[in-house]
Amino acid sequence: QASFAARRYAEAEQKYKDVLRIDSTTPGALAYLAAAQMELNRPEDAEANLRKAIAEEPDHPFSLAMLGYLALVREKYQNAFEFLSHAAQVDPKNPNVQNNLGITLSKLGQRGPAEIAFRKALQMYPDFEDAHFNLAAIYAHQQPPFLELARFHYNKAIVGGHAKDPNLEKILNPAP
Repeated sequence: QASFAARRYAEAEQKYKDVLRIDSTTPGALAYLAAAQMELNRPEDAEANLRKAIAEEPDHPFSLAMLGYLALVREKYQNAFEFLSHAAQVDPKNPNVQNNLGITLSKLGQRGPAEIAFRKALQMYPDFEDAHFNLAAIYAHQQPPFLELARFHYNKAIVGGHAKDPNLEKILNPAP
């Protein structure tokens, strides 16, 4: 865990493999191995290990969340929705799961449920800059846009450390 936290992903991968040599069915070790492999840009290896973890423990929250995130970045939104929905049921107090579920729902064209997921993430973690940013995007792009609320969440995101988005700024602060 220390190697992963220090972003020494190759070292973390090796240490997780060492743990798995002792017990090859530990879902947590498989999931963290997969997380390191995702950081090392090896999504196929990550997916294989996450599927092993789910085979051992079908309700393992981190494995479900990671499979959902992996499907999301691969733009397999229906698969992402299935894994993230399951993860949210198993671990309802995880703001990252709610945020990723919100992104997935938004990509599936379900902005209302996406807004609910982002709001749940913020209920759990009020300073979650990604969830604020995602809510800002939802409010800015709805018809009609709710610009004041979008600006509020965008500013919270920026103050929290999120990168500025020139396209969103054009919507929020149109030139006269």
